[in-house]
Amino acid sequence: MAVDEVLPESADGVYRLACLELRGGNRAAVYRAELPGLDAWVCCRPLLPATRGGDLYYMSVCSHGSISRVTIADVAGHGEGVSMVAERLRDALRDHADQWDQSALIRQ
Repeated sequence: MAVDEVLPESADGVYRLACLELRGGNRAAVYRAELPGLDAWVCCRPLLPATRGGDLYYMSVCSHGSISRVTIADVAGHGEGVSMVAERLRDALRDHADQWDQSALIRQ
């Protein structure tokens, strides 16, 4: 059974993303999060017995602390193949997290 991602939380139980911080993935996770201008609840549950899947969530805050980005994607299919596609997408999002022009992300 997959273990939910455990994040350090504030006293009120909310994980607050800092500037240039990136959160996300395709592994099991359940937590409340706060980004500038956005309160979120993250719940990611891969289909058992897999520990990761094709559903991907991703959150980031730009270095200026003024833009919050949220991505939710579902790669069609099941198993390791879709998990690898979801991880490549996550890596591309991470590579371009602090760029105002997102056209290079789309090309990648």
